Amino acid sequence: MSPYGNIVLVGLSGAGKTTCAQLLSELLNLSLLDTDQIIQSNNKMTVAEIFSKNGEEHFRLLERELIQKLLTEDPPFKNSVLSVGGGLPTYRDNIDLLKKVGFTVFLNASAATLARRLVDDMTRDHSLRPLLAGSGDCKEEKDWEKEGLLRARLEDQLARREKYYRQAHLVIDTDGKSKQDICFEIQTILINHPLPPSAL
Repeated sequence: MSPYGNIVLVGLSGAGKTTCAQLLSELLNLSLLDTDQIIQSNNKMTVAEIFSKNGEEHFRLLERELIQKLLTEDPPFKNSVLSVGGGLPTYRDNIDLLKKVGFTVFLNASAATLARRLVDDMTRDHSLRPLLAGSGDCKEEKDWEKEGLLRARLEDQLARREKYYRQAHLVIDTDGKSKQDICFEIQTILINHPLPPSAL
């Protein structure tokens, strides 16, 4: 059994949850799960398709059901790094459920940093981030305009969601840091500060 228990990464799109989850799973020899990937696999649809066909509320219910399932699994869900969708912690009391699943880490980044990271993704396929794509097509905008639009939408999301994210066990500021540096910082903190009983 890993001394690290479960680690749950939360934050906005572009915060680096997926990449950091992969690196942490390798660094700490833990299993890797992603809620968006699980939901897409279970429903045979992309996140954007679920949003389009069934709406955001339906998607949030799928996320909540998945977290509840993880909490009641037999044998218990352990020794894993879990990356969750950006909106999952903000729905009902999901942040409290996530803190029961494991040691929650908020990967914090400014809207400007997130926009720079996301603009290329949104150019290739704006359907990847359905709540950020808005009503317009980012492909039709100039590079600086795309980044400006994303930054405005991310600032709005952060204003509404940050109070939930900051309830996590740990907040890591990621601006100006590489993904490797972020993961080493998380590892160092976990080594020096034992996890709460709920995360073991």
